[in-house]
Amino acid sequence: MSQEQQGAPDNQAPPGPSPHELALRAAVAHRVLAYWEAICRPVINANKDFIRNDPGVLTTVAAIDGMRAASFTESVKQPFFEITDANAFLRWADDQGETEWVVRAAFQDAILKKRARWVNGLCVDSVTGEVIPGVTQNPGGTHISVKPTFTEAGENYIDTVLDGVFGATAAAIPMLAPAASDDDAEGTE
Repeated sequence: MSQEQQGAPDNQAPPGPSPHELALRAAVAHRVLAYWEAICRPVINANKDFIRNDPGVLTTVAAIDGMRAASFTESVKQPFFEITDANAFLRWADDQGETEWVVRAAFQDAILKKRARWVNGLCVDSVTGEVIPGVTQNPGGTHISVKPTFTEAGENYIDTVLDGVFGATAAAIPMLAPAASDDDAEGTE
């Protein structure tokens, strides 16, 4: 059976856009996004690359006429401990009485997240002072992302400018206009 809608009785408004109309609107919307993505992504990436590649810069700030509009802040991984030799760690955990066929998850988490300390190039248990075999410190610092944070005033200002520049263009593409709700339909009773 076709996905096209059957005709509605003359006295009833159709329930909404047809599958064809929905597909056409989605196709146009995808191409509009791809068009703008191709223009905007290099600009966004240039800012991300600047932050990522300059070790002294963690944040850039966008200001319009002296008003802070947005800031872009890099997220980086913090140093963390990880097991790099599971067998050595397992033997050590077993010597501590902390195994039940496998290392207890609570013990492993406590070691990696709370008790492990990096001392003179070795991972040491801060509670017992013992070297923990098979565990090293990952120095972190790996780039995760650059996240924009807009001020309300900055977002409103930019949106107003964009609406002035692109509002008429968007209105000229009927496939992008919001679907009329049942409340907007004229002539329904």
